[in-house]
Amino acid sequence: MYLSNYKIIKELGYGMYATVYLIQNLKTKKKYALKIQHIEKKDLKPNTKSQVWREINFSIDFANKYPDQFVSLYEYDLIENCNLEQKYSFDITRFSLKYQSKLKKLSSSPYCIRKVYELVQGDLNKLEGKLSTKQIYSLIIQLTYSIKLLHSNNYIHGDIHSGNVGWIKTKNSHKIKILNIEIPTFGYQYKLIDYGMTIKKSDIKNRKEQKEFDENFSNELVLLVHLMVDTKIYNFINENNIQLDFNRDYDKFKKTIYFKPISKYSNLKSIQMFLFDILFPEQYQKIIFGSEYSQTIPRKLYIPFDDIIYFISNYKEPNKIIKYFNNKLI
Repeated sequence: MYLSNYKIIKELGYGMYATVYLIQNLKTKKKYALKIQHIEKKDLKPNTKSQVWREINFSIDFANKYPDQFVSLYEYDLIENCNLEQKYSFDITRFSLKYQSKLKKLSSSPYCIRKVYELVQGDLNKLEGKLSTKQIYSLIIQLTYSIKLLHSNNYIHGDIHSGNVGWIKTKNSHKIKILNIEIPTFGYQYKLIDYGMTIKKSDIKNRKEQKEFDENFSNELVLLVHLMVDTKIYNFINENNIQLDFNRDYDKFKKTIYFKPISKYSNLKSIQMFLFDILFPEQYQKIIFGSEYSQTIPRKLYIPFDDIIYFISNYKEPNKIIKYFNNKLI
């Protein structure tokens, strides 16, 4: 890629490792997303141990084949003397000194990789509270299918959250084919974005990666349940730099209350905590906020609670989930 063929219009955002810009091809006037990130010298040559190259390989070998579910990678290049000043999406002082050192060392590297991706119009955070119930059902169907495709081809995304769900505006009558069913988009087509944590099963090199793969493979789909409820509580946590210790909070939560919906999902701690949060928000928030607690933050569900329970109960059967929520659209 020759960057001289493109004009950088503005910065779109940044994470912990990369910055994304809106760019425009000077000849065609078409707009794209440019992702730039620092890399280590050892990542200059292709290798399957490198997460940098795993992301490239994922896009070329898999994502580009499913343009309805994933953004396409058009081109990439490697540069030296990179002057990118990487900002961070979280306060890095909240992390261990070892991780802070790793981030600082990487951001000082003179090498970068630049990737030109298909442009989405926004991430799911920008749509929060703006979607109807049927639009949420369509969202669930579309993302469930995306994760089904990943897992059936022995991939995990590794970082599924609302900021990594991109959308493109469509006509309200637009439909996409999923499991040979014409699924209405109700104005939005969703695509999983940011493949920096993606792992292919055949590329796993050590026990740590194997454990990460197995955990995501088991729980990645069920993470979508967090898109079915507002994020006020998570915003409060981030804005106030509240330090959470999941295992500590989970142990406190277990001693506080026991109820049947939770007992069914004893292998899914995050879902137990989620259900506890929804059903007993005051007790839940007193546990996780501790001395920071002042008053209960109200929680709002975007779809009926029974639908959430159905999703959680059938998280190992994506086809069943897709058909269930499609019946809600008929």
